[in-house]
Amino acid sequence: IYNERDRQSVRGQLFWSPNDNVSTRLIGYYSLSDSNQGESEQDFAVGSDYWDYFTSLMSEPYPVSDPDDREISFSQPQGGKVEVKGGSFQIDYQMANDITLTSISAYMEWEQDEVLIDADSSTLEVLDLYRFVEEEVITQEFRIVSPAGETIEWLGGLYYFDSDMTLGSLDEDHPGYYIVGADGAGFGLGPEGDRSFVKNHFTAEMLAAFGQATWNISEETSLTFGLRYSYEEKSFS
Repeated sequence: IYNERDRQSVRGQLFWSPNDNVSTRLIGYYSLSDSNQGESEQDFAVGSDYWDYFTSLMSEPYPVSDPDDREISFSQPQGGKVEVKGGSFQIDYQMANDITLTSISAYMEWEQDEVLIDADSSTLEVLDLYRFVEEEVITQEFRIVSPAGETIEWLGGLYYFDSDMTLGSLDEDHPGYYIVGADGAGFGLGPEGDRSFVKNHFTAEMLAAFGQATWNISEETSLTFGLRYSYEEKSFS
């Protein structure tokens, strides 16, 4: 069976309040998605350079588009696995004057592997892309909030974000591209055995400060003012 997917996930949380002024919440989650989606019917013109070249390399001619039979052609099922896991820990502390201090720490990581993109749409491993993606994210937020129901309500806080992501070919046995054929002359791809490898690295780091104040003029009218400042650095290689 092609173009199918299997998704499973679980999420749980634990709440604990040791006294009237302190409460904590721990959240954890995990999900796994395994699919071979991406098999689409192709329609290449019979007799075109592309069709002639790949048909000469294959043991059977390229499939001709027919909406009734949904015939597809590929070397391996496309798709991949996506795994996500992470969690957060929140602490709320209520001071004597009903001002609340909050800290939220969070971590998340995800990766996508066993990914194959059959770019040539044939039974040959010609332009097959094997790749992976993995990322780790850390966030931290601090907030201070005034009591509710006052004439002036306000809040302020700091937020930190850090991300590290890598994308590339799986390994030397699974390059980004792999070219087969006599010498590639019929299609201009290059000599047999040519490979391409890729590895990208992304990082992002951000720090933000924010504040907000609400003036409750009456039961029907209120004015809210807010301000946020963010500074972010990104890098790519």
